[in-house]
Amino acid sequence: MEKEEALNQPLRLKPDNQLSPQSLRLIQDSEQHVREVAERHQLPWDAGMDNTVYALARQARDQGLTGITHLKVADGQIRFAQYDGLTLKDGALDARTAANTEARQSIDQMAQADEQPTQQQATVVSAPTRAMASPAMAM
Repeated sequence: MEKEEALNQPLRLKPDNQLSPQSLRLIQDSEQHVREVAERHQLPWDAGMDNTVYALARQARDQGLTGITHLKVADGQIRFAQYDGLTLKDGALDARTAANTEARQSIDQMAQADEQPTQQQATVVSAPTRAMASPAMAM
């Protein structure tokens, strides 16, 4: 009985400070939408569903979305979108590929994407500016 209950629960990760609030929100939104689809179609929750949650969040992150407001699954394709009242950003993902992509792989890719802006910003800050090099600015 416990094994069956565990299969119906989503993958729970230990808090991971490597993920940005944007990535964490995408995971939360993704899980909500995937869970709704699973319940609507009476699909059991399994490792493939967990994988789909994280692959969807990663793909949305790669497409520049900060949230997921719409999800549709048809003909083996997962289509997702974010509508903020003005603009619509969307993307698509193959459902089979999503289900077979390990959750850890998607999480690692999101963590790497989250680190990139920080690394770029650190590079810009560490580079001396013309004002910093000017003797008139030194006091």
